[in-house]
Amino acid sequence: MSPLSDDEIRSVEWLRDNHALLAEPMLKRLQDEYPALKEQYGYSKEECDQWMPAVRHLEDFKPLISLQSASVHQVSKNGIPYTGFAFDCTWDQEHGLGFLMHDRRIVDFGDTSVAFLLWIAERDVQTAAG
Repeated sequence: MSPLSDDEIRSVEWLRDNHALLAEPMLKRLQDEYPALKEQYGYSKEECDQWMPAVRHLEDFKPLISLQSASVHQVSKNGIPYTGFAFDCTWDQEHGLGFLMHDRRIVDFGDTSVAFLLWIAERDVQTAAG
């Protein structure tokens, strides 16, 4: 393995310095998608009360999700790297929850694979360039 390049170091530093700004957009998106996710999973009322309880405030997600990993992709735009966040979640212990971000913008949302798939970031760069 070779040492990180200067660009890679800057990308990691960007995430270190800005990670707190990314939580709110992710939680707001989750709050927006939560009713559809509840319907998608189709839990019984008892299961739903246990795995996907009512959420009134963004903080209510804290006991339901936990950060599994954060990834800094080698793809960037305007000097800002694409970052992926994979979460464990109570309602899907196998696939989890994932976000791909560029700055505070959510590029994609889904299961944990979204956080790792480089082609999604590359497609986003191409879409913005085209």
